Amino acid sequence: MMKGKTIGMQRGTVWIEEVTKENPNRLFVDDQDSIFKILEAKPVRYVFGNKRHLNFIKKKGYSAHMLSPPVAEIGIYPHIHVKNADLISQLYKTLTKMDEKGDVKRIRNEFLKKYTKLQ
Repeated sequence: MMKGKTIGMQRGTVWIEEVTKENPNRLFVDDQDSIFKILEAKPVRYVFGNKRHLNFIKKKGYSAHMLSPPVAEIGIYPHIHVKNADLISQLYKTLTKMDEKGDVKRIRNEFLKKYTKLQ
């Protein structure tokens, strides 16, 4: 799908740079506003971003849509302050149960359904 196409991305987003490293046609910009400006100006066909960009796209009025499923998924790791270290075991158990019951997938799918509809 993306082979031979110019891809736009924000400089310094390591996981995006890693996922697209095989494509020699990459256009780097310095901020998220520029990503969608180059998409609308059409020097690029695709831009890479993450779910945070959804509100930004809507707020700025860009005519871009997030496609699903994602090209890549990265692990999200909860962080906890050292003073709450006694909660790590409980947090791990809760997250594991949520994943086993399918809650994590359900929440993710609800989010994607809400924010990836073409309007």
